[in-house]
Amino acid sequence: MTTVFNLRPLTPADGPAIAALGEQSPETGAVAFHSEFHYDPYAALLALRPSTIGVAVEAPDHDGLVGLGLASFGECCYEGTLRPYAYFYSLSVHPAYRRRGLAAQIAAWRVEQARERLGAEAVLISGIQSGNVGSVRTAQKWSQYQLDRSQAGVVKMRAKPPQARPGWEVRPAREAELEEIAQKQNRFFQNHNFYPPQTAESLAAWRAEQPLGFQLHDYYVAADSQGHILAGLGITDEGRVISNRLIRMAWPLRLGNLLLKVVPPDGVMKRLPVEYFWFEPGQVEAGQFLWESLRWLWRERGTMLMTFFDPRGPIPQAIRLPKLMPPQRGSLMVSGPVPVSEARLVYQSS
Repeated sequence: MTTVFNLRPLTPADGPAIAALGEQSPETGAVAFHSEFHYDPYAALLALRPSTIGVAVEAPDHDGLVGLGLASFGECCYEGTLRPYAYFYSLSVHPAYRRRGLAAQIAAWRVEQARERLGAEAVLISGIQSGNVGSVRTAQKWSQYQLDRSQAGVVKMRAKPPQARPGWEVRPAREAELEEIAQKQNRFFQNHNFYPPQTAESLAAWRAEQPLGFQLHDYYVAADSQGHILAGLGITDEGRVISNRLIRMAWPLRLGNLLLKVVPPDGVMKRLPVEYFWFEPGQVEAGQFLWESLRWLWRERGTMLMTFFDPRGPIPQAIRLPKLMPPQRGSLMVSGPVPVSEARLVYQSS
């Protein structure tokens, strides 16, 4: 029997249905989980990505949603040119309605919306977890390139502070420093595709956002005794908004987790995503000290610090990942107005 699905824009009234669909349709891939919202789900999604729009899918024989797909918008560097982009994420289909072409319909809806908003020169991007074969196949219908260059850096929080470094301090960035920070950060990522360039004003606005009544983002730096800023990063208090409950893990990750306990015993993960992680040339140790310090300073806000990076770039030098955990790789599916260069690194938002 052919089911006629109703695809429509997501609305604020869909909050409870978003949560219900998430429980019924956990994320697939090497790590399967579903989200548990601490605020209204619609409000929570927009708090974390304010430019988000979504498609909600209904079926005549089901009470609630049977499908969902989200997209957010912005500007990023792509092959040396600043271009508008759409980032596609959180495509889910209720298990009872899979293998009916619904995922392809959701994907097509998002592409159409992106083209209408941004035009033909826009860059379309989707990040897909390793092992999620179905999502890759769906994305191949609209994408031109599959870049297997993304890795997740995930570490649990520290039980004790890192060893002190005389003359160095880790602290929140000061307003007067944001111009310098933006310049150094942009320089660090100048050879990265998909990086959204920042200004002092954009960093200040990002840090000032309080969509749910509290500060959601902050920016930290590592500085020396003369006040020279050596490294920086932005961090989001996502665990206060959404927790992720583990459903299953691929056996190599499960085995590693038995020893390292990156995922807590109760299976509830509160992620603290890191954006814009950079350090000055020759200052890898400052980057390491900043990363390790945040694992301690934010230990009561989440269970894990995480970021995405290109394993070919400099960031792996500053992030000490558990040696017994297999690398958590992923793919970026891309459609762009010009070909993607193999030489450029990739930036992926957390």
